Amino acid sequence: MKRFALVSFVIAIAAMLVSVRRQSAVAHQGVASMVGAVEQIDRNSRTATLKADSGEIIKLTADDSTVCLRIPAGERTLSKAASIKFEDITIGDRVLAHGMKGERGFVAQRLVVMPVAEVAKKREHDLDEWKRRGIGGVVREVNSQTGEITLELRGTGAGTRVEIAEHAC
Repeated sequence: MKRFALVSFVIAIAAMLVSVRRQSAVAHQGVASMVGAVEQIDRNSRTATLKADSGEIIKLTADDSTVCLRIPAGERTLSKAASIKFEDITIGDRVLAHGMKGERGFVAQRLVVMPVAEVAKKREHDLDEWKRRGIGGVVREVNSQTGEITLELRGTGAGTRVEIAEHAC
């Protein structure tokens, strides 16, 4: 009788472990990440509509456990991230959302936000840098052995030929 009880107990534990693993696998199937811009936001219901970079329109929902972080434009890691509230997110902000995609939309576990004003400021800075340090022209020759490109400049210095070595790019 004791042996039967022990075998029954072991079978019950094994069945429970299999069930837990199946539930875990099903839960992880809906985990997703997406990147896009905020098109609409309802701070009262903690929902937002994102236009994903893929063109898809996604309804996103945040709850009390959703972590919201702001990072400066151009950052590629969370090392400079600062905690913010969902209410601080505005239309036009770039968002990386990580959470569960389901039948009722996307439930966010973490939102990483780049404010639209900072993105515009970064683009303007990059364009100014390119104008200050870059050159423009027509490619006239490419030497793949030496890695050099010969350009015929346009604008200021038009007609001048410049050689650009591979290490300068």
